[in-house]
Amino acid sequence: MSVDASKFPPLSVTGIGLVDGLLGANCRHSIGPGDGVHNPFEHFDSEENRKREMLDQRQRLLERRIRKTRREVMTLQEAIDKAPDDATRAELEAAHRKKAALLQRQEDAYDTFCKENDLRKLYDRLEVARYGPKQAKAAEKAVKTLENGGKRSIMQDREGYARQEGFEPVIPEKYRDDFTDFEPLTLEPEEKEALAGLRRLSDESGFEYGQAKTEKGFSKVFTSSIDNGVEVPKEFLDGRSVRLFHAHTNVTPLSGMDFRLLTNPGVNRMTVIASNGDVFSVCVGDGDRPTAGEFDDVMGWLRNDVDVGMVDWPEYFDWTPQELNYMSIREQAFRIARHFKWRLEGGKL
Repeated sequence: MSVDASKFPPLSVTGIGLVDGLLGANCRHSIGPGDGVHNPFEHFDSEENRKREMLDQRQRLLERRIRKTRREVMTLQEAIDKAPDDATRAELEAAHRKKAALLQRQEDAYDTFCKENDLRKLYDRLEVARYGPKQAKAAEKAVKTLENGGKRSIMQDREGYARQEGFEPVIPEKYRDDFTDFEPLTLEPEEKEALAGLRRLSDESGFEYGQAKTEKGFSKVFTSSIDNGVEVPKEFLDGRSVRLFHAHTNVTPLSGMDFRLLTNPGVNRMTVIASNGDVFSVCVGDGDRPTAGEFDDVMGWLRNDVDVGMVDWPEYFDWTPQELNYMSIREQAFRIARHFKWRLEGGKL
């Protein structure tokens, strides 16, 4: 086979052999024979490539988190060994136990993510200098101490709380009537009136009710036999400039399924009123408009993020499972809105 060498630059100009050159540090490329005409990657699945890129980025993020927390666990352990008095040591040990619990959840999340997506665990990317079997054993012991102290039920039995399973949610006192993290509500008077009516119906029956606002005005009230949910008629999902409203039978903000309705091109806003009168609303505005499949891909790792990340909250070990349930759903709402650049509002009617 003959190849016109004048079409290709020599390898000597690529920096091959140098740390910042071809095949240098963190380079995963390989070299193989070719004629410069036939491109073996000319016909590739762009959607599959996009999904793989998302998985790789997610895996790198989980690995960075584990390395960061391992360093923090190790630093706390070293501080405990050098504590000047018992009071300081006790305070450091409490912080070490919480950080070790976070590390365990992060490592479990990494294992689960790799298994569910058929990815190879890259142990070399989890390594941290001076973090070895001794440090890992100390962290494991700290977690067991927490479990024996009564935190096992929160840490191990709450795997589903971001999905509203298991415990009726309760708002922690600190966050009752607190909407400082939300944008102000921008609802019209008739929309507030509709929400109040939906809430009255739900209070009376125990079922969720919904209503749609289209270019023609408000629809009739609709409901369904779904437990803790409501089916939106297809005619509204296929409409234009549709705003959806419905009443929750508990105190939670917008659920993942509420947000998912915004993947329908004609739905611009979703608003819920909780059983205590709290109102939460999300609108697409100039944000992204994912497909249902893209939304589900994001939710797959975002829920895991919420479950893992909440261990690092200062109040985590003081909240009851019911309060954890509420806070996880609230945190999930914030993360969904931030990811897709949607406006998230909250307040009272």
